[in-house]
Amino acid sequence: MSGLPWVAFPVQVQEALLDSIGTVLAPGGVFTTFGYAWVRGSSPARRFRRLLGRRFEEVVAGRTVIANVPPAFVYHARRPRHESALREGDSVDRQGVAAPGVYP
Repeated sequence: MSGLPWVAFPVQVQEALLDSIGTVLAPGGVFTTFGYAWVRGSSPARRFRRLLGRRFEEVVAGRTVIANVPPAFVYHARRPRHESALREGDSVDRQGVAAPGVYP
């Protein structure tokens, strides 16, 4: 479970960290991180969600836990993509699937 402040990092730091995580994640492993609901719709948070979709084949957002202070949610990311699947200019659709050359 990662509690890194992803939305506070520049995109280059996010990419480097996710590349490292994908490299060391065990086969069948799941990368789980949490974020706070109050920033979920912000531009940096949306950018991070798209980046997760480019780095992992499956990304599932858990429900928001309102009882948590502050309210939070988790992302579960599975099956890191291989370097060959990470092409410059690729984007991600609403389900987190890479869409070559499509910009959101």
